[in-house]
Amino acid sequence: MAQSFNLTARINLKGPYNLRPIVSKIKKDIKAIKPELKFKLDRSAASSVKKVTSEIKKLDSAAKSANKSVGSLSAKLTSLSTALNTTSAASQKAAAAANSVTKSTSSTKKSVDEARTAIEAFGKQSGLAVKRFAAFTSVTTVIYGVTNAISAAYQEFLVFNKELVRLSQVTNKSVADLKGISNEITRLSTSLGVASSELISVSSTLAQAGLSAEQTKIALEALAKSSLAPSFENIASTTEGAIAALRQFGLVASDLDPVLGSINAVAASLAVEAGDIIAAIQRTGGVFSSASRGITEGKDSLNEFVALFTSVRQTSRESAETIATGLRTIFTRIQRSSTIDLLKEYGVELRDLEGKFVGPFEAVRRLSEGLAGIDPRSADFARISEELGGFRQIGKVIPLIQQFSVAQQALNVAQKGSSSLTSAAITAQQSLAVQFTKTRENFLSLIREIGDTTSFKVFISSALLLTNGLVDLGRTLKPLLPLLLTFGAIKLGSGIRQFASGFALPFGGQGGAGGATGGTSGGGGGGNRGGGGNQPLTTALTLSTTATNALVQSINTLNNSVLALNQNVVNNNSILLNRPQGRGFAAGGLVPGKGNSDTYSARLTPGEFVFRRQAVDAIGADNLAQMNRGGYI
Repeated sequence: MAQSFNLTARINLKGPYNLRPIVSKIKKDIKAIKPELKFKLDRSAASSVKKVTSEIKKLDSAAKSANKSVGSLSAKLTSLSTALNTTSAASQKAAAAANSVTKSTSSTKKSVDEARTAIEAFGKQSGLAVKRFAAFTSVTTVIYGVTNAISAAYQEFLVFNKELVRLSQVTNKSVADLKGISNEITRLSTSLGVASSELISVSSTLAQAGLSAEQTKIALEALAKSSLAPSFENIASTTEGAIAALRQFGLVASDLDPVLGSINAVAASLAVEAGDIIAAIQRTGGVFSSASRGITEGKDSLNEFVALFTSVRQTSRESAETIATGLRTIFTRIQRSSTIDLLKEYGVELRDLEGKFVGPFEAVRRLSEGLAGIDPRSADFARISEELGGFRQIGKVIPLIQQFSVAQQALNVAQKGSSSLTSAAITAQQSLAVQFTKTRENFLSLIREIGDTTSFKVFISSALLLTNGLVDLGRTLKPLLPLLLTFGAIKLGSGIRQFASGFALPFGGQGGAGGATGGTSGGGGGGNRGGGGNQPLTTALTLSTTATNALVQSINTLNNSVLALNQNVVNNNSILLNRPQGRGFAAGGLVPGKGNSDTYSARLTPGEFVFRRQAVDAIGADNLAQMNRGGYI
């Protein structure tokens, strides 16, 4: 490929030839022409021409500006016309929309008025419905409440009556003789707000423990108060502990109120529970009472035991059963001669001047004072602790000895708090639950009073007799059940066939009925062709005859039962009508009649006095009649 290179050159340009001859000829020709033009203008005209020319120029300029303005105005007019056309269309649409809105508004107003009327009507109906429902609910609630209350009270009456009969079996006394306990239970339940079912149950427990009817009445009041105290768990466990305290510490029924009051006071003031104290009494009370016999007895001995148990329980927080077991071991070992001799070496004397044991509470006090100077980590202290309780009861020996001040505090509380049960029962009356219980027990007592009347017992006996007769009738009709079931199945099948026929009418016209009829006819034809169609009928007639005979026999039996029941009702009515209950004794006098039961309902005036039958026999009816008239005998 060739490479580029630089070239330097000079170019000479030449114009056209023969121009001079041509120019010379043109000049000669022009010189031959000689025009002559003469113009004469006035100066003022020239000035006017200039002015006109200037004005024409201005006018031309104005015309051009006006032309532009006219063009712009024309464009604006065109745009305005388009806008007007658009506005007109929009106005028409707006007018149509306004008309539509007006119509919609009118329709809406109408709908709102209708809706308001409907809502108002609905509100009225709702108010009436709520009012009717409230009235219905209030009435039915009262009726259901009364019905349920009567039903529950009747069940309570049956349970109470059963427990009263059980108490009669335990005490070998009649129910009439136990009327005092029944009245006492009613008084306690209605005045304190304690469940009568619980009191009648613990009455049987107290009677089984050997308490008499009078002692049971006294103990019931203390137990009823304990159920209202804050420290006791339930009346059943309290009753078991009370029986243990009565038997182990030689207490009587009248001591039960202050004893339970002391336990309640200790449980409320110190870190111990009444249930724990009762459990300890059941396990260790007998050992402690035997060890303190002849020194402190009865309530004082029990208070000392409660104090010692409380000191260990508050310090160790071990279970009541474990502590009671440990104290039983300690109270047994502390009376041994070897233990007493060992403690005597350390300056602790556990015998009095007569050589007798000083008692467990005093022994613990002397141990606490005598061993206060011995280091608990020393071998001597360990030797003494092992001698008192053994390896297993070290945890009870140490707090028993070192916390005697707690035991003394508990003893003081127990001695001062013997009346705490009464205070707790009075305070508990402020509780709404107790007030409701009192009202409920008042209603239950009314049911029991009605249930104890002779008329109610006769009515219940008659109703039970009638019920038993109906049961016997049902038992007699038992052989007819297969036949009744057969008849029922036939009737049910006929009803199903009729239902199917009617159900098929909307779908197949008369076809369903026709099909059913054809099926029935076909079945009959098959039975006739078989030649055995009379056998089932004969069997059915035989069963029907047998069942009819059984039914006639059952009806005769029922008739006899009804006649017997009618006779019993007549006899009872005769007895009730012949009772001289309507006779008044406002002026006094002897009550006529025979028997030993309370067959007269007495209505007495305050200030009158009634004699027992035995007293009338002893004093004499005539003497009493003379005294009633104001005479003397």
